[in-house]
Amino acid sequence: MLRIDVNDDSNNSYSIPNGNPFANDNNSRTHETIWAYGLRNPWKFSFDKETGEIWIADVGQNLYEEINVALGITGGINYGWRCYEGNHQYNLDDCPEKRTLTFPIAEYSHSNNGNFKCSVTGGYRYRGTKYPKFKGVYFFADYCSDEIGYLEEKNGKWEMNFTQPFKGNNWSTFGEGYRGELYLAGIATGKVFKIVDKEAFNNQVEFNVFYMKDKELIQVEFLKNQNLLKEVKVFSVTGKLIDHIKQAFSSASALSIETSNNYKKGVYIVQIILKNGQKESKRVVID
Repeated sequence: MLRIDVNDDSNNSYSIPNGNPFANDNNSRTHETIWAYGLRNPWKFSFDKETGEIWIADVGQNLYEEINVALGITGGINYGWRCYEGNHQYNLDDCPEKRTLTFPIAEYSHSNNGNFKCSVTGGYRYRGTKYPKFKGVYFFADYCSDEIGYLEEKNGKWEMNFTQPFKGNNWSTFGEGYRGELYLAGIATGKVFKIVDKEAFNNQVEFNVFYMKDKELIQVEFLKNQNLLKEVKVFSVTGKLIDHIKQAFSSASALSIETSNNYKKGVYIVQIILKNGQKESKRVVID
């Protein structure tokens, strides 16, 4: 893994950050751009937007796929390849002491769960707000088995599980929206899917938001499951709280928010919050 500073254009290219572990060692066997090594073929790595940790899904050689994690400020880590594939010896010729290596927090074999696997596709830790049950869960997938995997931290240990296969997709990449929601794409189908909590998805509140200019009202129209609603908030695009409504929504088909006093022309975010903590937002324009 390499680290460079692309914001330094003094030579119209890039510079080497001072904190790089091999920046000043004058060793011909190490390059000054290297941040971490001992990785075989990461696909892919991502940053945890809450902790700054780097999550690395590293594709194995023959038998094992692995997931590594490190603080973004820690350089010079040797993740063990090709001495080890996952936690298992591969080729120990000319290898450093085992205690100097950093091993994965999780691995799986190609025969794991009885479904043939071959190549890990790394994703993200969930930091969205729509599905509270997913908070902190790391999602990944396997290219061959078409399973989606996830890691949950329980009592200081990481527990790995897989969904059923979604055949015919060949999961190749993940995406993270600006609100922290996660997406997954299959190279075989060219389709993009959103990762959702099935239980929460089936019990979410359906609603529309629009501005009634003649009445100076933001109208929130509830279509389904309004009995699950706890409160409604309205924010400016800069994140300032403009309105906060708490009431009994069980029988309400709509909510009218007066805009004559606290609102100016512009874009606002209407956020609904359910009793289980789930959140959903939509934009509305006041003109």
